[in-house]
Amino acid sequence: MAKFKTCLVKEYKEQQAFQESQEKLKRQHNVTADKRIVVVEKFNMAKFTVKTIAALVKALASAILLCLAVAGLTALVYPSTRADLLILAQNILEQILTFLNL
Repeated sequence: MAKFKTCLVKEYKEQQAFQESQEKLKRQHNVTADKRIVVVEKFNMAKFTVKTIAALVKALASAILLCLAVAGLTALVYPSTRADLLILAQNILEQILTFLNL
């Protein structure tokens, strides 16, 4: 009896998930909310490739940003690198001011 009940619950949850995905697809593709219409998205290799490349670029940018943050914190923590960093910042500021003729 318990197996029968879990099967019914499983089917109900699958049906609810299907209905939620249909509502999402209908909103995404601007389809009227007719119950008889079933929206099916086909696999698109170009769309998949673009999404994958975008995810890879985001991950790479996050990794680079993390490395730069660690390098910056390391430069600020140690006194010798902090002094060099301040000298470098002062030189950069002077270069910007000479570039802008101020």
